[in-house]
Amino acid sequence: MTTPPALEIRGLRLTLPGAARPVLDGVDLTVGPGETVALVGESGSGKSLTSRGALGLLPAGAVTEGAVLVDGEDVLTAPPDRLRALRTGRVAMVFQDPRATLNPLRRIGDFLTEGARAAGVEPAAATDRATGLLRAVGLDASVLAAYPGQVSGGMLQRVVIAAALMGDPVLLLADEPTTALDVITQAEVIALLVRLRESFRTGLLFVTHDLDLAAAVSDRVHVMYAGRIVESGPAEDVFARPLHPYTTALLASTPRLTAPGGRLSAIPGRPPDPRTPLTGCAFAARCPLATDTCRETPPEARRAPGRPDHHAACHHSARLADEGAVLDV
Repeated sequence: MTTPPALEIRGLRLTLPGAARPVLDGVDLTVGPGETVALVGESGSGKSLTSRGALGLLPAGAVTEGAVLVDGEDVLTAPPDRLRALRTGRVAMVFQDPRATLNPLRRIGDFLTEGARAAGVEPAAATDRATGLLRAVGLDASVLAAYPGQVSGGMLQRVVIAAALMGDPVLLLADEPTTALDVITQAEVIALLVRLRESFRTGLLFVTHDLDLAAAVSDRVHVMYAGRIVESGPAEDVFARPLHPYTTALLASTPRLTAPGGRLSAIPGRPPDPRTPLTGCAFAARCPLATDTCRETPPEARRAPGRPDHHAACHHSARLADEGAVLDV
């Protein structure tokens, strides 16, 4: 029997009340067991909304089309009791601020074992599992008796990761999990996530605006803009040889230590307002390559010649695929 993907999103379209167009428009994304897939883009591109869709955590009044399968089960059509079971077992999420996740008035041990005890696990067994997972994330059992305010932010993020693993999930959603941490702790948490993914064979969807971080941890990457996947492929290929002007512009905007004191590049303009209808490519108003075709006709995702796993939704992707093609951003 073939093992289903940890996460499979098929043609996800999500429309909110008052929006003139879908805020997620035909998203396709797959995360295999033990695989890390990065979802990158500017704030407001739809990254977090996509990841929360895997938990069925969608805004009130949202109208959806498509399917979101976690371990083969569609969370968009699952009844409430089954959805609760999925959230406490097969899929878990790590948010960017661990202090917003924990109740400051309850001990960490209570936080870690609450879900297991509610599912009927004996308290001693739940504590044993929590202790083992704390060791797996580099903490000892003494943390169980502490309150959140008594430990550092980095330790709390490790606690949240341990809590996410309590239900033995097939899918772990990490939404900007290192944003609130200093650089050294950030590196430690990322190394921990990679190690746990390998040990537990958990699929990891890593949501971030940090392209260097995405390149360091992911097997594949999806670049989002205005609710659409505009480029996807192996991480090394996408970042080394991008096929979409938006990806190129994001890479050019990344600060580099090799050019200290230089002026940072910025993408002109702003992402489109979801209350405004779109015709053509959503990035056309900000793109230096835009033509009338771009402004009038939405581009379809195409494979790059010689790169069967690399796709881009751009009328100019063939030009950008040519060796030596330069985009002035």
